[in-house]
Amino acid sequence: VTATPNTTTTYSITGTSALGCIGSTTTSIVVIPTPTISVFGSPLTICAGKTTTLSAIGATNYTWSPSGSVNNVNSASTTANPVLTTTYTVDGTNGTAPNLCTSSHTIQILVIQNPTVTASPKQIICEGQTTLIYANGTTNYTWSPSSGVDDINDSTTYISPVGSGVFIYTVTGSNNNCTSTATVEVLVNPLPIVNAGVDTTINIDNTVTLTGFGNTSVGFINASDGTPLSCNYCPTVTVNPQNSTCYTLEGINEYGCRATDVVCVTVTKDWSVFIPNAFTPNGDIHNEVFIPMGYAIDEIKLTIYDRWGHVVFKSNDTVIGWDGTKNGKICEQGVYVYQAEITAMSGEKVIRTGHVTLLGKTK
Repeated sequence: VTATPNTTTTYSITGTSALGCIGSTTTSIVVIPTPTISVFGSPLTICAGKTTTLSAIGATNYTWSPSGSVNNVNSASTTANPVLTTTYTVDGTNGTAPNLCTSSHTIQILVIQNPTVTASPKQIICEGQTTLIYANGTTNYTWSPSSGVDDINDSTTYISPVGSGVFIYTVTGSNNNCTSTATVEVLVNPLPIVNAGVDTTINIDNTVTLTGFGNTSVGFINASDGTPLSCNYCPTVTVNPQNSTCYTLEGINEYGCRATDVVCVTVTKDWSVFIPNAFTPNGDIHNEVFIPMGYAIDEIKLTIYDRWGHVVFKSNDTVIGWDGTKNGKICEQGVYVYQAEITAMSGEKVIRTGHVTLLGKTK
């Protein structure tokens, strides 16, 4: 007879001899179930270089193929890291050799290639400057660190590093959740140290010497009022501003980095004049000339009259006074009238009149 049991079954057989004697025996048929296999992948889609977990249930023993990218080919659960999209087959068996029952199942792992991201070359800037960096090769970008980056999600962005030294910016490019990175090195050279000195105050008729210094060659380059400097790009310069003015000192170091500092000169416009009331042009070198004196004076127009109102002397020179003569001859001793039209360096004008006594030789 042919038997096709679905489960393990014991069969009995009875036989009768020709003499009518009866005998019996039994036999057992062991039925090994054919495995019904289910397969799972977590995840089913991976990025190149990543791994996935393959799992199978429904059998006693398992064999995975292809085996090259599988971590453990004879395990119910294993990891795989395929380079390309791959279909894996798992063969599951029940029983022991040589009585093995086998079935198989397949699963496909989709591999998405990572984007190839390239970034801008090394940048060299000076402290305090900004520079443009960029990346390409995919659709989405993220820059890190984010500090000093204008737009961390733009393929092209400006950065403003704080301080000097080497800064590394990493850009992560993504496409379908798969990523790749690239870096940009930014060398930030230090600025020179430049000091233009302290602000000062002078009167309009004074000068002041500005002295700048630093850790590199420095020089004054301009005045805020546009007045040319007596020495261009010199570390020391003497100035005589007529109004409050600021001066810029510049220094450029060996990296070509430029720094400036400003010193300001506040200008006061005080002035004063003194007009003597007598002089003695007698040849003794003392008090020989009548002339108004003072400070912060730009111009003095001096006119001398005698007692009849005739002009004895006239001068438009601030340093030339009346020596007591007219037409080369000494005037007679007496009282004379002066008129002094005075223009201060501030632009203020006044007219002073009065009397001056010319004294001859005294004993």
